[in-house]
Amino acid sequence: MARTPSIELGQSFDGSFFAEGAIKQYMGVKKGSDDHQVKPLESGDTSGTLIEGIAQFEADDGESVGVVLLGPSVARANGSVTRGDLLECIYNAVADKNGNMKTIATLANGKMIAAIALEAAADGENFKVMLIRQMQLAVS
Repeated sequence: MARTPSIELGQSFDGSFFAEGAIKQYMGVKKGSDDHQVKPLESGDTSGTLIEGIAQFEADDGESVGVVLLGPSVARANGSVTRGDLLECIYNAVADKNGNMKTIATLANGKMIAAIALEAAADGENFKVMLIRQMQLAVS
C-alpha cells in the first residue's frame, strides 16, 4: 500500500499584532505605522521589501491578527512554486494576490529572500513554507 507523506508544521515563532488595513489569511505583511501593527504590502513596495511575517487569519483594520514571524507556516502562491524554491513576498494590485509568495526566478541584487518552499503549489494555492531570517541578495 502506497503511503502519502505529509509535512507537519512544527513550532513557529509568532506574535500578535493589530491590523492596519484589511489583512487576508496567509498574506505576507510588513511593519505598520506604530509598534504592534502590521499592514499589507503597498504599491511602492519592491521585491526588496522586508516582511514582518505571514498572517494566520483574516483581520479588518484595528483587529488582532496572529503572525508567524519565523519558522514553518502556510502561504499562498503567486505563480507556480516548486519544492525548495527561494521565495519573495510581493505586492500585487489584484487584492487576492497581494502578499503572496513568488519564486525568485533570477537571483539579483536587492531581492529579499523571505522563505523556502516546503512543497509545490500552483498559482493561488496554499502551501507550506519555512520563513527564514530574511536576507537581501548582493550578487556580484
